[in-house]
Amino acid sequence: MTLGVVALALFVIMSASARGVSETFAVFLLPVSADLGWSRAEANSIYALGMLGLGVFSPVAGRLFDKFGPAVLFPLGMACLALGPFLASQLTSLWQFYLGLSLIVGFGAAALGIAVQSTLLARWFGRSLTTAIAIVSGAAGIGVMTFSPVTQYLIDDLGWRNAYIGIAIIVASLGVITLFAPWRRIARGHPDLMDRQKNASSAPLEAWTFKRAVRSRPYWALTAVHFITAISMFSVQPQIVAFLVENGVNPITAASAFGVSGISATVGLLVFGVIADRYGALISVTLSYSLTIFGYVLLTALAIAPSTFLLWAFVILYGASFGSRGPVISALTARIFGRGPDLGLIMGAIFMGMGSGAAVGATLGGLIHDVTEGYAAVIALALGAISIPVVIFWTVPELRAAGRWRR
Repeated sequence: MTLGVVALALFVIMSASARGVSETFAVFLLPVSADLGWSRAEANSIYALGMLGLGVFSPVAGRLFDKFGPAVLFPLGMACLALGPFLASQLTSLWQFYLGLSLIVGFGAAALGIAVQSTLLARWFGRSLTTAIAIVSGAAGIGVMTFSPVTQYLIDDLGWRNAYIGIAIIVASLGVITLFAPWRRIARGHPDLMDRQKNASSAPLEAWTFKRAVRSRPYWALTAVHFITAISMFSVQPQIVAFLVENGVNPITAASAFGVSGISATVGLLVFGVIADRYGALISVTLSYSLTIFGYVLLTALAIAPSTFLLWAFVILYGASFGSRGPVISALTARIFGRGPDLGLIMGAIFMGMGSGAAVGATLGGLIHDVTEGYAAVIALALGAISIPVVIFWTVPELRAAGRWRR
């Protein structure tokens, strides 16, 4: 299990980097838009395309993982994560940001994403798989907490272009670690767990290939959950810092609050992961979605009557639910579809629902803000969408059965 712990530590670094870099967009949004003369919808389209890239590239990354393994994929992902911000520091046109930032960072985030990491974690963790995935996913919140205020300080001191260079240097430095990790040994998995999987796969049951999975009901149900949840969350997420600033919060406080939502997300991921392992996924996701709804209510109250109490209540409670469904979905995917050779592709393809949903949500959020010149309709969209996935969890038989599994 020692190598499993090593893998967990490496994934913490990679997840923190991937999410931290991706979410710095919320901090760059206002200064870049003001300098280059973009509307909110235009600026949000960079983030939207990046999330779409994350989704589209996830099955590609899953197949690359299945074929070449982590020793190739993970260093490549860190390289792309550093290259994107460096290129962004030199760019001036919207289409250049699409290519240099959205797509390159999108691929890097997919290569380092939880869909791929879950495939490897499933080889090391059995009963505690959801908790292991939650620890790695929670590291993404640490990345947001760290990168967001650092980015704001860099922007204030050096300007947004040099801030992008600073981010690239930080990621490149962290990426060196992935070049020397014992990936080949880690990829073999825990001997006992892999032996059990091998014996199970030798039973006279049809193995879950990707072609079989894509024709199944749980595959599309999990994809729909990812897609609709992401529409809700990402219609709001990229505009949070701008929302706070436009409601009278100074930029450093807004960026710091956004960072605190990241550490709150880390705690939430761990808590909801443990709840899923101990009491079942259905209980975990129901509580998590309820907390998201309450977070949106607090955001609405913050727009009506700004206060420090409401600000930090929103940051802590909304942050605690952000991304908390991801580990549950990944663990359910492994439990439903097994740990076979196509699991990386299956994980990545299902995760594509998250990326495409995030792209739709970010695009709609920006457009609605520009049309209405406010955030009320954006929050209404988020509230309407977030109530649907929990219904899917409770009504699709395969998800309901797998969701009742407990340690």
